[in-house]
Amino acid sequence: MASIDYVVLTWNSAATLELTLSSIRNYGRPNRIIVVDKHSTDRTTAIAGEYGCDIISSGACLGAARRLGAREARADLVAFVDSDVELLPEWEEVLRASVDGRYPDAGVIGALYNDGYLRPITDPVSFLGGNGAFGCSVTRCGACSHARNLMAYRAARMRFMLNFWLKKACGGISCLPTSTITGSSGMSLRR
Repeated sequence: MASIDYVVLTWNSAATLELTLSSIRNYGRPNRIIVVDKHSTDRTTAIAGEYGCDIISSGACLGAARRLGAREARADLVAFVDSDVELLPEWEEVLRASVDGRYPDAGVIGALYNDGYLRPITDPVSFLGGNGAFGCSVTRCGACSHARNLMAYRAARMRFMLNFWLKKACGGISCLPTSTITGSSGMSLRR
């Protein structure tokens, strides 16, 4: 089995974190567990320390905190597990599916919940919803290394949409001058 690092995001998660971490230890085969904590004021970081987790303190939003944790991952795989999720023995099937080539086009493999239990990986997924919550997922560690490029993509997409709407408002003529825009990521984009 490939090595796997786990990223768990926390914020005052003491009530559920011990169950999550013990289930990762029991069923997750972790190489290491990385907890990205949003300045908790309860026992969250103490519990993470008791489980030998690497703890990163950050005030970042969920997406940025996941990327921060993923950047610290060094294993073949990285799993993202919510701090209120209990992994069950069926999680091992999700891990096998992530490495055995069963879904060669899948970038991320996750667990679906059905009435509080992990659904079998062979259950069909509906694109109309009702699949349960994604509280845990696995991807190749290398797939996360490109996450920093998402900010440039987001800025370019926003500029495209702005230009589209301005063209509509201006009768088909671009209202934006050719210029350099620096997004919140600090990356410059040229039109």
